Amino acid sequence: MTESIDLELLSLLEEIEYKSIQWGYTDGALLEDDVYDYAAELINNNLSSVESFIKKNKINCLDENDLIDYLLEEKLLFEVQITPTKTGFRTRFAEATRLLTNLRQIFPNRGWEEAPKLVSDFRVNLQKRFYPVRDMNPLNLLKNEPYLSLSSLQQNIWKKLVTVYPKFKSEVQFLKI
Repeated sequence: MTESIDLELLSLLEEIEYKSIQWGYTDGALLEDDVYDYAAELINNNLSSVESFIKKNKINCLDENDLIDYLLEEKLLFEVQITPTKTGFRTRFAEATRLLTNLRQIFPNRGWEEAPKLVSDFRVNLQKRFYPVRDMNPLNLLKNEPYLSLSSLQQNIWKKLVTVYPKFKSEVQFLKI
């Protein structure tokens, strides 16, 4: 199964950011022109992924502007100001890492600028995305899984949830994409 063009671009950008993040530099951003160039190159080299993205999203065509806009709308990519005149991008992965590593412990009568950082050291591991195989009816899940011991209230909540979203399916097995 081929990965969607939007996720291919996201993975590529995350791999580039990972090189800096693994060395502790979390404040970096990708230059806007570079991101658009990566998107254009991916679109030109992956026509089958582009066609499936076009069908899935019911659009007429796809260019790098549309692809970047889609990632921004989905909050998978964030626009950041590098300098007063330069704009860049940071993926959700890099932005979350930046925010987590800059957490501070605030004490009364002290400004946050003087507060000590909560994270002194961190390690990051970037892996390929994988998704569960969803081929089991969730209503049958409670019957087929003996290790799930839910109270009657929890069972009722589960039944309500899965009947509200009837296309929802669950399985513990994962597929690598």
